[in-house]
Amino acid sequence: MDMPAGRNTANSRGEMSLGDIIDSAVRLYRDNFQLFFGVTAVLYIPAALLTIALTADKQVELMQLVQAQAGTSGGVEQDLDSTLRLFSLLGEYMLLSLPFYLIVQPIVAGTITFTANLRLNGEEVSISGAYKGFMKIFWGYLSAVVMYSLAWILGGFLLFVPGMLAAIVFSLTQESAVVEKAYGTRALSRSWELTRKHWGKVFLLGLLLFMISAVISYGIKSIADFALGVDSNNAEGLTAWAMALSGFVSSLVQIAILPFWHISWLFLYYDLESTTREMDVRNLAESLVKALPGRAGGSGNDEPGDFIR
Repeated sequence: MDMPAGRNTANSRGEMSLGDIIDSAVRLYRDNFQLFFGVTAVLYIPAALLTIALTADKQVELMQLVQAQAGTSGGVEQDLDSTLRLFSLLGEYMLLSLPFYLIVQPIVAGTITFTANLRLNGEEVSISGAYKGFMKIFWGYLSAVVMYSLAWILGGFLLFVPGMLAAIVFSLTQESAVVEKAYGTRALSRSWELTRKHWGKVFLLGLLLFMISAVISYGIKSIADFALGVDSNNAEGLTAWAMALSGFVSSLVQIAILPFWHISWLFLYYDLESTTREMDVRNLAESLVKALPGRAGGSGNDEPGDFIR
């Protein structure tokens, strides 16, 4: 299993608290802002613009149909036609958006993590170099992402709780794929090894990042929608141009947030990797001490720490 030379960089002070993780992620992002923003924007912006251009008018019509149905008192035939049109638009919107979510986002997320791992270990990298380096492991990374998505979907089908558990225990799948080159189901297994005794910490970090992202996204988007006249409760008179501009503002916010999100998870990966490795060493030492009670110079009551020293 390949490990970077600077594997202890993220955890040189021992186990990290959530505050340490967030603070470290902010500092790494701040110190390399142009690099991370460029890595995210170079692919995200053109893909987002294309998706917005193809779907803005459909979003407007969807909003108008939903609001019309909510307040309609028309006949059964009129309601049926509106419902069929609603599902047709929803299908078109999802179909046009799929390439962005299934291709662009995984590549951007993986390249951000790849870049963060290099910078965390003191290696210089350019935007083009980051993408070239990541594409060498893309297919392996993609196999890990697919396995994670299937595990999450399967857990969600079973019940809400299994879906949440899958999201927690497999949350470091992408980081395992990038750092350790653990692909497919091996990435899931590695994530399980790292998170199985730290569910609370993983859940709280995810919740904290979600809240930070939601507050920033909602705040900026609300201001933009107000300026553009986009009202989700009143779609009458809403234009595709206004919807497109609102979508573009949301994309810019996501470009700013995504690096912070993925850097934070990478710091958690290193934190749990270090903690798990130390626990394995201590457990091994304890087993050896118990197995060798009469070793020369020992009484069988030695502390594990004395033995490994």
